[in-house]
Amino acid sequence: MNMQTSDNNEEIDHSRSLGRIRGLQRFTVWVVALLALAGTAVMTLSVLRDGAPGARNRISDVSPEGKVPLLLDAPNWELTDAFNQTVSQDDYRGKVVIYDFIFTECALVCPIMSMRMAEVQDTLKKAGVQDQVRFVSMSVDGKNDTPEVLNRYGYDDEVGVGADPAMWHFVTGDQQKVWEIVEKQFLLPLENQPEVTGMPIAHSAKFVLVDKQGRIYNYYDLDHSEERSALLADIERLMRE
Repeated sequence: MNMQTSDNNEEIDHSRSLGRIRGLQRFTVWVVALLALAGTAVMTLSVLRDGAPGARNRISDVSPEGKVPLLLDAPNWELTDAFNQTVSQDDYRGKVVIYDFIFTECALVCPIMSMRMAEVQDTLKKAGVQDQVRFVSMSVDGKNDTPEVLNRYGYDDEVGVGADPAMWHFVTGDQQKVWEIVEKQFLLPLENQPEVTGMPIAHSAKFVLVDKQGRIYNYYDLDHSEERSALLADIERLMRE
């Protein structure tokens, strides 16, 4: 009988101990949760006051991570723009430049590339950094893409891609010359494929970022959100240098 009483007392003490431990655990969880909420509130106030943390607050509030710089040799080119003016890489010294390679009769990747370029253009304009960045779309179809054709493709109010002529330039020239520039200096592939409807010229969909010294910083596929984030991060990084 005494043994049963002793066992019962031990069970009661054990239950009380468990209750105290669980109560302490619940209290600890609530304290951690409250601290987390307080930390979130402080961070939110900081973001509202100072902007999101990271290297590119003015451009975007996503991850500030960019790419490792390649810093390849500066491309060397001289072509004709959509206003029939001769331009070269030297006209962009001191600016951060984004290149892409398109042609106006392309019905597959080029419209998407131009849409992506327009999105980056608009993002940078909203950030107020349009004086520091230039866009160059280089036609790989010099036979058909005359300055007049490129002007309509880029700037026409009804059918154009929404390019701002102060920021975004379209250039063209002898097709063999352009292909040598693309393949040997920008290191991107090109191939004729006349049998493919809508894309008789196969070309890379990569965008190329060039720094203020004219060096190739890196390559980007803007169909992927992380690549768009990396491009914006690297643009802001290069603007500060």
